[in-house]
Amino acid sequence: MMHRLTTLRSLLLLCCLGVASPAGADEPNRSAGGRSYPRGAAFQALAEDADFRAANYAIQVVNTRTGDEVWAWDADELLAPASVTKVVTTAAAMSKLGATWRFRTWVMYDGEITPEGILEGNLYIKGGGDPTFVIEKAWKIVQDVKRKGIKEIKGDIVFDDSYFDREYLINGWDKRTDIASGPSYFAPLGAFTLNNNTAGLVIEPGPEVDTPARVYFEVESPKHLLIESEANTVAKGRRPWLELEREVDPKTFTVTFKIKGDVPLGSEPEVHYRTVGNPLAFTLSAFEKVIRDERLKFSGKIRVAEAPKPGTNPKDAKLIADIASPPLHEVANHTNKYSSNLMAEQMLKALGAEVKGLPGTATKGVAVVADYLAAIGVPAGSYTMVNGSGLARDTRFSPAQINAVLLDMYNNPKLAPEFMSSLSVGGVDGTLRRRFDELGEGMVRGKTGSINSVNCVTGYARGSDGDTYVFTVLANDVTKGRAVRNVQDQLLDIIMKNLGPPPVRR
Repeated sequence: MMHRLTTLRSLLLLCCLGVASPAGADEPNRSAGGRSYPRGAAFQALAEDADFRAANYAIQVVNTRTGDEVWAWDADELLAPASVTKVVTTAAAMSKLGATWRFRTWVMYDGEITPEGILEGNLYIKGGGDPTFVIEKAWKIVQDVKRKGIKEIKGDIVFDDSYFDREYLINGWDKRTDIASGPSYFAPLGAFTLNNNTAGLVIEPGPEVDTPARVYFEVESPKHLLIESEANTVAKGRRPWLELEREVDPKTFTVTFKIKGDVPLGSEPEVHYRTVGNPLAFTLSAFEKVIRDERLKFSGKIRVAEAPKPGTNPKDAKLIADIASPPLHEVANHTNKYSSNLMAEQMLKALGAEVKGLPGTATKGVAVVADYLAAIGVPAGSYTMVNGSGLARDTRFSPAQINAVLLDMYNNPKLAPEFMSSLSVGGVDGTLRRRFDELGEGMVRGKTGSINSVNCVTGYARGSDGDTYVFTVLANDVTKGRAVRNVQDQLLDIIMKNLGPPPVRR
């Protein structure tokens, strides 16, 4: 007989499938520990495999067509999902804002433009949290200003970052080594982002032996990024070595990169990515360089303040340009396929700003996600969400809750194609490009999540019975990472090769 779901999981799945729970339904049979094997011995054999002892597991597999729970192993247990959290964030964002919503950056001015091209007023640039903003867009903004007929600005150039708060670090992650060294996955957040808020430090040999190695930034921000290099060019064939230190001034947030080492003559350039100290300061300095390089004159200051709203009255600001990001589903695509923490966190704060009001904060964003989850049957208080990326050990979800999100997206005709395409394709791209390829190209779409001692995966798989299944495997307290991957691989193999025809109901 098909195992009946526990009450909470039944309600979640029925809600996601758009089915009302039957009044006066019998109390379901609960197997020990919330574990069930209704579709054969293959799942039980998996649970008895030695690899299954390498972690604390919570697992659930659900048929998208029927809502039947095919296999459960502690499916209501709350565990750290790591970057699997991103599927919750992106689903909530697409549900609340729409798949075609875009981040925006506005360029405005006040005062008047003289026939000679002199702006007798201020130029305003208002950031909208666009995580796809790159230095080429800064160049385009300057060209838009010049095309407006402005050759010189008599007033100030004002940057408005009021769309978000100024809590730059990802909430819930205070690992000291990451704060100090600035790995690219821990980029700071802000209403202004530029090149993922990372500095690309290029290191290549000099023109001949015993000359200084060439060290420079991909994007220059002269008042924010500095270099102190003792790297030297050595003979071709010599063993290379590099030592890279990153120091952030606690008052000015200026970042100094100190480099030592030997760079062999004729070797290829290397690019080392580290986070900037302050996204606003980085953006201001980089913009100023572009403005000066493009010979747009200005005699005022570059400063930070709130911009006036554009309007039709003479004292209102006038709009020059509205720079839009790609649509949200494309941002979600990069967020999920390549597990971009920055994009997930910017999306979370944008949710807060758009739904709960300015400034956008992580707290407001989590509240919006909570509203979405409550609407699909996941009640507040039944989980813990700290941030949008999953880069936090305190975030806790259960497989049943993650699968409720996947089912909701699968059954939403407006969002299903875009959401499912945002996930990595097994054996093809993203974080699954080297996984599940033996199961057939495009047969698995999913999202991985891993931090120390945590290794998780969730997604959709085409079963051997022709149905599509959602699956979530959360593994915490991992002692052997390879063993956990083996369990995940075996689970997908069972779904896609050994599930067999569905049982006949009587």
